[in-house]
Amino acid sequence: MVPKPSRERLINNMDFMGEPSKPLPSTQTPAGAPFPRLHLLWKLNKESELKLSVEIHANDDVLLVSCKGRVVYGGETAALAAKVAELLPRSRRLVLELSQVETIDGAGLGELMILFNLARAHNCTMKLVAPSPRVRGLLKLTNLDTVFEIHSTLDDAMLSSHSQVA
Repeated sequence: MVPKPSRERLINNMDFMGEPSKPLPSTQTPAGAPFPRLHLLWKLNKESELKLSVEIHANDDVLLVSCKGRVVYGGETAALAAKVAELLPRSRRLVLELSQVETIDGAGLGELMILFNLARAHNCTMKLVAPSPRVRGLLKLTNLDTVFEIHSTLDDAMLSSHSQVA
């Protein structure tokens, strides 16, 4: 008995969403706010299988990726990378919200660097938002905190992104 290739297993386990469905609750913008509402494009919620939940929200030029769980070697990093790489060419700004990431390993840090380089190749900026204390510690230990623009809140990152484009 030969197991299915890992990519085929991963694709079968991902829960793809169709058209944008609902605005992101944490970025409900009041009238006259500097950035528009973001809409849910895709959601991966296989907590029991992959130990990672990912929601991707977007508007015209911002791609917000909210991660919860573990960003570690295997299906977690592959799922995150595949979907972000697919959507990145349509965005000018990539924001990764990491406040609910419990742990990240070397493969996860490597994936962040791959996404950073991919974003730059598409003339897109990338920002990290509110990394958990454990993730922030690893970013500091590996000196990646000097590579990434890190913001403490989503609003700060969105406002920063907006002012850079304007």
